[in-house]
Parts: sequence; structure tokens; C-alpha cells
Amino acid sequence: MAKFSLRQNLNKKDQQKLLLSLCNAMVSLKNPNEAAELLADLLGSQELLMLAKRLYIAKLLLDKYTYEEITKELNTSSATVARINIWLKQYGAGYKRVISRIKGKKTAIPDKPAPLKGIDDYFSWAATRRRYHSVDIMIDDIIKITKKNQRKKIIDALTALDKSKQKKNIRL
Repeated sequence: MAKFSLRQNLNKKDQQKLLLSLCNAMVSLKNPNEAAELLADLLGSQELLMLAKRLYIAKLLLDKYTYEEITKELNTSSATVARINIWLKQYGAGYKRVISRIKGKKTAIPDKPAPLKGIDDYFSWAATRRRYHSVDIMIDDIIKITKKNQRKKIIDALTALDKSKQKKNIRL
């Protein structure tokens, strides 16, 4: 999940420029696979699922599903459904526009959501190995994002693994 900082490093004008740049990037996409690739690059799997659920909840609410039906189908809380319902009633132009545009199209939100191939593949072990050509690069990235005490444990484990590998003359 993304971390939120109360400290804003950018002024409003720069924030708006960044958001406009993101919107332009999204508009430039030509098909669902390109969108899946961009979303997988920008968001973590939990964030991606959260956004997909929100859109699907909005669709179900507009299709007159009850809170109970939605919470049961998507395994979400009624509070989440309520927040989206309130947003739909007070604002919600973006939800409504997207849902109305994709209804009836081949790429419409299905009655039963199926995962996009590109997103599932992106988070697979095989895709991770392709992104990180070397295990060393991946391990370096993991070490960089961990907390100090976790970092020490990882480095100690890698050192022990390296020593045992040298003893056994095994190549990873």
C-alpha cells in the first residue's frame, strides 16, 4: 500500500501539472493491455485491486444491486460500498462516464470480473525474473526498501548463504 506523507513537497501548481501529466499518459493508451501494463507499473497489487473493486462497486450500485449483494460478491465492507455510493450521489461524474462508455462494449466490466492476463503475469515469479536479469539486482532492491533491522537480517542471511555456497562450491 502506498505511504501517505502529511508533508507536501510540491506546491498546488506543480501537483496539478503532475496530475495532468498522469491523465495525458492514461489518455495516450491504445488498448486494455497497455492500460494493464501501465497500472501494474504504477500501482502495487493491493492498490490495483482496490481501484478495480471501487469501479466494480460503482457499476453494481448503478445497476441497482443492494449493499448486501455487493459485499457478498466482492468480499468488501458495507462501509466501502456506502462511501462509493455517497461519492456517486454527490459527485461521481467520472465513475458514471466510464461505466456508461464501456457498457455493451467487448471490454465492458463483466458481470463476474476476470483477472487481466497482463496484470497477473506482471506479478508472477517469471515476470519478476525477467525484470531483474540478475538475482543480485533484485536482492539489492529488496535491501534498499527494507527497514534497518530487516536489512541487517537479510544481509546476514545472504552472507551465511554465500559462505555455505563457497564451502559446497555451489553456484546459485
